[in-house]
Amino acid sequence: MVKVLSIQNFTDSVSSLLHLKDIDKRALVNPDVIFSTIPENDFIITQIPDWESFEFGIDSWDENNFFDLMFQNIKDTQILLLTDEGLKRQMSFAFNINHFNEFVRWYEGEFDCAFMQPSDYIVIINDCVKVLHHGGVIIETLNKKATS
Repeated sequence: MVKVLSIQNFTDSVSSLLHLKDIDKRALVNPDVIFSTIPENDFIITQIPDWESFEFGIDSWDENNFFDLMFQNIKDTQILLLTDEGLKRQMSFAFNINHFNEFVRWYEGEFDCAFMQPSDYIVIINDCVKVLHHGGVIIETLNKKATS
């Protein structure tokens, strides 16, 4: 099932996960702000192939493309998500990855639009912040516990 959370719940989670203390948490809804607050060697940026074709409507992408980009090899875990549509209504979302398709159906009904858009998505997965950026890149924090 989908839980609708406040933006503050989401930004508190981002702030805590990234150990950010001296920042206006309200700014943590912006991917550019998030990644400007942490050292460059603490995240990786990956270009999304053929993004421009999707962005300009040449190719059609859907939630399966999103899942492949953002959740590959992720199993049975809780996801926190902030989307541009949710931000407009001061909403973020929590759901189990196993219920992603149910979440998408709910989301498309709630917002009367396709889930997959050429816009920003900020996701918290376990100890990682992962962003699908409207510029056609995925930005992901490195899990320092796994690499230490």
